[in-house]
Amino acid sequence: MHAGFKESPASTLEAMYQQVYVDEMKGLPICNDDIKVQAVDFQLWEDHWVGILITPWFTNLLIIRQEGQQWPEFTLGKYHKKEIIFPAGAIKFTPRFEPQLGQYLCCSLVSPMTEVATHQQALRDAKNAIRQLLTVPIEIKQIDSDTELNNEQQARRSFLKGKRVATA
Repeated sequence: MHAGFKESPASTLEAMYQQVYVDEMKGLPICNDDIKVQAVDFQLWEDHWVGILITPWFTNLLIIRQEGQQWPEFTLGKYHKKEIIFPAGAIKFTPRFEPQLGQYLCCSLVSPMTEVATHQQALRDAKNAIRQLLTVPIEIKQIDSDTELNNEQQARRSFLKGKRVATA
């Protein structure tokens, strides 16, 4: 089993996927040759590395093991998805394996990249996605206590009279 990464896996990902691009993907119709391979904003979250990988053929959200941290053995493949809860909500990931990474979790965000106009757009979208994913949502709702009380009283009265009233 791969021991994980003490430092960000960004440079490993970039070298690995740049080689895949050159050797296997360059020129294929699913690729956008205006997009570069780039690992975006990899950071520790819940003791593992989370970030986004942009390539000419996909943009994926990844979770990669941090060195020294526990990591479960996953059954690989798209039929064995794992749901991870982030501050922004639950996201489903597919367990994958690469010798240079070990087991990791992958969530496809964009594929193919033919609809992405520029690398700058892909980078901006990736940065926005990771920020939104890891930001704790704070919703503040102003409550007008008089209106709230009147709505509750009206709903109770209607219920007692056998009428259903939709409440907001």
